[in-house]
Amino acid sequence: MYAIEVRGTFSAAHALRLAEGVTEPLHGHDFTVTARITAGALDALGTVLDFHEVASALERILRPLQNANLNAIEPFRSTVNPSAECLAEHIGRQLEA
Repeated sequence: MYAIEVRGTFSAAHALRLAEGVTEPLHGHDFTVTARITAGALDALGTVLDFHEVASALERILRPLQNANLNAIEPFRSTVNPSAECLAEHIGRQLEA
């Protein structure tokens, strides 16, 4: 098994939707994202994937999140709670695409 990791950071605010319609106060975090790409075999160049392409893709994904109120952007504006877990899933799905 082979793997590469790419990291990115951003700062954003969010307010989690809690039980019974209660929303916690808006507050900010500095987020660190680690994207780990694995492969069972290396490609013809001896790499998992072009590291620079993955880094560029992650940067494009994180750019709209920088200094954002996550509750004001999709998919968190509606029903998806802007938790760290849902945020990780959102970023991962975009990176996978």
